[in-house]
Amino acid sequence: MTESPAWREHWPEFLKVMEGRLDNGHREYGDGSFSRNPVELFDEINEEILDIIGWAFIQWVRLRELKNKTEERLNGLDSRS
Repeated sequence: MTESPAWREHWPEFLKVMEGRLDNGHREYGDGSFSRNPVELFDEINEEILDIIGWAFIQWVRLRELKNKTEERLNGLDSRS
């Protein structure tokens, strides 16, 4: 018997989160996106991608800082031994 891929464990939760987001979007905007001009949707997607890239950069900086602090702390513990 082969082991299930790791993603399968997380897939139901991901679907639940996406369903919630789609429900929220429907309550706020209705079904207008299904009839919008596709070019407008391209622009909307591009804006979202830029947001994701920006947030990823911020998270990258914060993770580097956290990594550096962790390494400093661990090095301090090693030097005590």
